[in-house]
Amino acid sequence: MKQQFLLLLLSFNCFFALSQGSLLLPETPLVPDRKLKNMPVFTSLSEALSRPDSVCRLRLSGLNLLKIPAQVFTFTKLQELDLSNNLISVIPDDISNLKNLQKLTLNNNKISHVPHSVAKLSHLEQLSLMQNQLSFITDSIGKLKELEKLFLQSNKLHSLPLSVSDLPLLYRLYLNNNDFSVFPVHLVKCISLKEINIRYNKIKVLPAQIGELKSLTRLIMSENQLKTLPVELFYLPNLYQLAFKENDIEFIPLAITQSKKLKYLILKRNPIDDNHKKLLVKLLPDVTITF
Repeated sequence: MKQQFLLLLLSFNCFFALSQGSLLLPETPLVPDRKLKNMPVFTSLSEALSRPDSVCRLRLSGLNLLKIPAQVFTFTKLQELDLSNNLISVIPDDISNLKNLQKLTLNNNKISHVPHSVAKLSHLEQLSLMQNQLSFITDSIGKLKELEKLFLQSNKLHSLPLSVSDLPLLYRLYLNNNDFSVFPVHLVKCISLKEINIRYNKIKVLPAQIGELKSLTRLIMSENQLKTLPVELFYLPNLYQLAFKENDIEFIPLAITQSKKLKYLILKRNPIDDNHKKLLVKLLPDVTITF
């Protein structure tokens, strides 16, 4: 009798927890990357619905979708979702249902806002929102502790939230073709950052704090309004490529000789005089310089 009572009590507690949404059910395990690459990419929603347990990769691109189909959020095993080249304007909160999502791609849509619910995607490694209508990014993005790649080019951004500095694994960041007039200096706290592309903006100053990005290998700042470069930049131990095409730079600090791993230096269409160009070529014999 006592055993039956305990079972009844346990059943009641489970029912109550479910009704309150507080019962933590085990998550579906992630498919390893090597195996995931060999799994099919579903490109038809009807086909995906016919085999829901097999849907780990879904691409519904170029279908003129006005919104994300509700059925998408039922694919609990989904790890890669590509909804590029549609007419989607809203990312619904139901996106948080996709607990296993590692790559979310919504390029070339009409999205103006990233909801806080995206921050619940604890396995997200890549977020791509290029060519949308974003003018700001939610502070919640700092909760994406597994995020490695963030693509935000061709939007209307003029700043990034301070919480971006809380992304310990972020190593690739694309911010080109936006409205930045100030370099987001808090990026220097992203200790894993290797590649920054922030070309086609209106940045006038590259701060000395750039010297804190010890992992940086590529810095692309062409088509901005830079006049000088901080010497701290050239003491970064892993620099491989620097691009400053179409700025207002007249002089490159001689500290550039300290960039021992530098292989490519792009300086096209800057007001650098011929004597300084010759000096750079002489000082950097192992670097391919484009004037």
